[in-house]
Amino acid sequence: MPRPRILESPKVVPFVLEESLYLAAKKVSEALGISMSQMVREALTEYIKEQSLRLGLQIALPDPYSSEDRCPQRTIDVRRLLNEPALEELDRQMREIEKMIPRLEETLSKAGFGCGCGPSSQSSIILRQINRIYAKTISMKKLAEKLANLNMLDVERAKKVVEIYKRAKSLKRKSSEILIKEKP
Repeated sequence: MPRPRILESPKVVPFVLEESLYLAAKKVSEALGISMSQMVREALTEYIKEQSLRLGLQIALPDPYSSEDRCPQRTIDVRRLLNEPALEELDRQMREIEKMIPRLEETLSKAGFGCGCGPSSQSSIILRQINRIYAKTISMKKLAEKLANLNMLDVERAKKVVEIYKRAKSLKRKSSEILIKEKP
């Protein structure tokens, strides 16, 4: 006996994914106990609903699960599940930046910059490192904002991101002031 039809008029659509996205989607669908196709249909349905509302489009999607003999509707925020690795990446970035900022703050205070004798090679290296850390901090902040939009960022992480951002911004400001003082 064939399995019951889930969709009334199915359309097979081949598409290409990045391998990491495919593996994450496979892992999530297995954890949920649903097929990858089911998960993609649910995610696409939610995405279309959100975007059509945002764009002011009136799109009526039929409920493929309205019949009692079909699978029950599952409310799954697949985007949230697929972005869980981003939390690990955010934590990694925060640890990396947290290690570097105190070192650079200490180096900046000890190096005796601002003597008015022109930029040294040491100050140039330190200033490049500060610019690099600041760029990483901006990237970290954007990732945190993305996670916050998905309601995945807890208050403690958010506070930590803000603290790191403020320290990096202060470090960048101080380095800019020093650079101005060192110009002959």
